[in-house]
Amino acid sequence: MSKACVGAPGRIRTTDAIVAASDLGRVIVRRVNTDNGGTPFGFASNTLALFVDLELGKRPVVARNPTTSPTTTGDLRVSLV
Repeated sequence: MSKACVGAPGRIRTTDAIVAASDLGRVIVRRVNTDNGGTPFGFASNTLALFVDLELGKRPVVARNPTTSPTTTGDLRVSLV
């Protein structure tokens, strides 16, 4: 079960969540703690317009209209189903 709280408009803070939808537009995440004790979390969708993972001091992960699941680190998953 997701433990989410809404922050500023358009921003959601969440812990240990799985977001699933038939179509996702833009998904932009930043400062994600990808260590979830081996339990996967993240996003699953049929289509995804854009996925961006922004981490301080690292090169951004950017996938535009991916046809395969974008590469992520740790327990974070972005799955196209």
